[in-house]
Amino acid sequence: MPLDRAAIKNTKSKPLDFAEWRNSVQDAAQLNGLANLSVVTDHHICPQNILLNLRNRAVDASSDGLLINVGTYAVNNGVIAQTPDPQARIEALMERILWAFGNVVPGAENVMRVDDPMDLGGWEAEGALSKALAYANQLKDLLVQLITAPSHVNWQEIANHVDPQGAAMLKAQRSILKWADAWATHPTYRIYIRLTKADTEYCRRNFDSLPGFGAWIHPRHEVLNLIASKLAVWEPTVRNSAGDDQRIAYKAMREDINQSCFNGQDKCHDRWLEHHQMP
Repeated sequence: MPLDRAAIKNTKSKPLDFAEWRNSVQDAAQLNGLANLSVVTDHHICPQNILLNLRNRAVDASSDGLLINVGTYAVNNGVIAQTPDPQARIEALMERILWAFGNVVPGAENVMRVDDPMDLGGWEAEGALSKALAYANQLKDLLVQLITAPSHVNWQEIANHVDPQGAAMLKAQRSILKWADAWATHPTYRIYIRLTKADTEYCRRNFDSLPGFGAWIHPRHEVLNLIASKLAVWEPTVRNSAGDDQRIAYKAMREDINQSCFNGQDKCHDRWLEHHQMP
């Protein structure tokens, strides 16, 4: 019976053990002194849309025989859970590729990030996770290799790369866990930014961590402070208006902040006016 390729390519669900990875990242941040890391969003280092496109093109380039064989390989080598069904095996491998732990950093909500450069093709270019970035880039390269030259060997390389206990995966995970707390927020506004290694170490030594804030409270971060100063100017106008007037005020606020803080890029979100709630 032929494989259901539409179902294979539509597989976007997370592996059952993904929740354990999210918990591990939150625990690692706590060991570094951060009270409770926000893990609202699972951020892909190699963006999910790019990964999904490459993965599905690799499926299109491969015969059923190749896909069935790599499913068997994945089961026999502990990459996925035991199942006798060839269709279920390859779908489970698709989950592993899309949600490879070494490519996913649980963290602050996407719309509350002031630095989310998804339009640039990835958000960890200059952050704390150089080893995880290398893992993500290799994952992308292996998929491109598969599209160009589908083979048993190249599919096995992918399976090994997304193996939760594989050497490459564990190296990337250690990198993410070591710098799990590389997040900062403003003392007043619920806006978040990723930190470099040096900035993270500085926060560990100098700044507060309160339950409910989800990141290091960084009262001196230039980018956060610049945006917060603009939010403080606009907040009374927005809060004291209603209906159409409030919609106009929000729009003017977004345009001002986008122009003055992001060179006109569409980054600002209405929710950036939300305040932290003291515990």
